[in-house]
Amino acid sequence: MLLCFMTLANPEDRELFSRLYQEHLPLLLSRGQKLLGNQADAEDAVHDVFLRLMDSPERLRHLPDNEQKAFLLVCVQNQALDMLKKRKHMADFSYEEALAGQVYEAPDEPDDILRLTEAIARLPLQQQEILVLHYHLGLKYAEIGKLIGKKAGAVQRTVSRLRQNIGETMKGEAL
Repeated sequence: MLLCFMTLANPEDRELFSRLYQEHLPLLLSRGQKLLGNQADAEDAVHDVFLRLMDSPERLRHLPDNEQKAFLLVCVQNQALDMLKKRKHMADFSYEEALAGQVYEAPDEPDDILRLTEAIARLPLQQQEILVLHYHLGLKYAEIGKLIGKKAGAVQRTVSRLRQNIGETMKGEAL
């Protein structure tokens, strides 16, 4: 993957991608493996994310340093979920395991899982990042607050509102 970064025209982009890849690869692979169930698929997901981002390096370049890791985690999560959908493994996929702690009681039906995934994907990027940091990485509200520049109480309220909104969305779509 590091050799691919050498194809970037801008030397600053090459350095940025190389640094982010080396710093965050273990965490990104761990997240991908948790969702996909195996190392090879996790590697594919991470590489696909970096290759896609190489087409528009400004997406990473303009993010503050403290948001780049969360952005990459969301990208890997979304790529992994897309891979699961494409492979039609949604019936075997346990969203409850993927989102330990859950935004609410995890659905059992594949259609409900897909709707939940889509509801989360429709959230603004920062809200997705907060969910990833809290539920996937197990970060405390204060830790998330430091990463995104907000107070712990604001992060806690955001998570609470997101849980409620997603739950209501799911209930509304079931009608």
